[in-house]
Amino acid sequence: MIAADVFHAFLYGSDWILWSVFWLLVLGLFLIAWRAGHWAGWKKYLRWFAVCILIILGYARLVEPRLLTVKTYKMPLIPQPKTWVKAVFLFDAHAGRDKGPGFYRRVAERVGSLEPDVIFVGGDFVDQDSADMGDLRSWADMTAPLGKYFVLGNHDYYGDPQAVRSYAQTILGMTDVTNAILNIKKDDRSFTLIGLDDAKMGTPDLALVNDPAAKRPRVIFSHQPDILLSLPSGVAEGAMFGHTHGGQVRLPWIGSLAILPQRAPQWLDRGWKYWRGTPLVISQGLGEATAPLRLFDPPQIMVVEIGI
Repeated sequence: MIAADVFHAFLYGSDWILWSVFWLLVLGLFLIAWRAGHWAGWKKYLRWFAVCILIILGYARLVEPRLLTVKTYKMPLIPQPKTWVKAVFLFDAHAGRDKGPGFYRRVAERVGSLEPDVIFVGGDFVDQDSADMGDLRSWADMTAPLGKYFVLGNHDYYGDPQAVRSYAQTILGMTDVTNAILNIKKDDRSFTLIGLDDAKMGTPDLALVNDPAAKRPRVIFSHQPDILLSLPSGVAEGAMFGHTHGGQVRLPWIGSLAILPQRAPQWLDRGWKYWRGTPLVISQGLGEATAPLRLFDPPQIMVVEIGI
């Protein structure tokens, strides 16, 4: 049990511990290579190149996927807003793939330290199996005065979407806003959130954008940016998405090395963007898909301060 606890702490402990252990290993590897000595000509450079590749792969596999970052954006929905709603957005947990309950517990603790007004979970709770929702049990401890809400993502449909929905509602204490209109009010100000089903696996109710209950200012909340291709321009004052994972593996000045799994333009990959004049934010997500790697694209809790 002691060995298991140490291993668990290494994988899911504090960020600074992961960084420290990894770079100590890197330093040790370089010292060993240096002491080996007597490298000459092209062999010297080939071996050092191989060492660097191994270091990068080790970092991308063992370290960066376990880091946890917070990115904050300010999104005024009207000119000169009088009130700001601090909203936390969590996308793409992909429970059951490569991370255990300890990582998601860290997410819950970090969200608690942010003291949000409202929490939104944007789908892909699980990677494949709805039974893996149990890994997210600690998310029941997250609280916000204006509530916790969710929509489903494409991976939630690969198993049993009703089981995912039921667990999120009954165990995690969240309210389903998939294909629903929600009025978020703080002080004497408010905005309308339009939650839409996943554009690929779900059935988004696009008629909601014409519903009289969807008063302005409005924010679109859905799993993936592809929903934008089905919406008219100017339909909302803001929008929030996930799904892309930011590409997971990126290089400086080049961007994502992967082709994003979407019909929307590839430049809709992460961060603050504009689509036909509407500001939107795309999260890097918390989990990984396809390959368990991240490079220059760490897991992310997204905070959006919404001005109304």
